[in-house]
Amino acid sequence: MDSIEDEEEILTLEEARKKLEAVSSFLEVHAQVNRNKRTLRIHHELDIQVERLEEIEGENQ
Repeated sequence: MDSIEDEEEILTLEEARKKLEAVSSFLEVHAQVNRNKRTLRIHHELDIQVERLEEIEGENQ
């Protein structure tokens, strides 16, 4: 059985941001369809993290 370390993937900030945006968008739709406040809070927190990654990307350019 493979360990988690064997499957570890190194992402650039841009790749990480894009993946977070995709998950956040999915959670937003899920929260709206199911009227799930907890999922909506997670979506908002992910949006904050995406904004932070965008700021870091801007600083590194």
